[in-house]
Amino acid sequence: MAIENGLVTVCFVDCSTDLKHAKIGISVLPEKFGPSTLKKVRKLSGDFSRILKNKLKIRQIPKFHWVFDATESQAAKIEEVIKQIKEEVKN
Repeated sequence: MAIENGLVTVCFVDCSTDLKHAKIGISVLPEKFGPSTLKKVRKLSGDFSRILKNKLKIRQIPKFHWVFDATESQAAKIEEVIKQIKEEVKN
């Protein structure tokens, strides 16, 4: 999904065993668009459900629970700290 000057990526989908619920993690770049994008995808859940219902042959489409996945930004911060430590060790 594209947003103005940004990018939304689905990072994971965890479905309950009965397929009634799906937790969907998204990352948003740049991160400043995260809250507004999360609000937007939550509003679009009904549209997503209708599209899936037309495309898939399953009895029930899960209820979507959208969450912000900060794994990528946390990984970038950790990599930056490691880089700084390596530079300090060299000096």
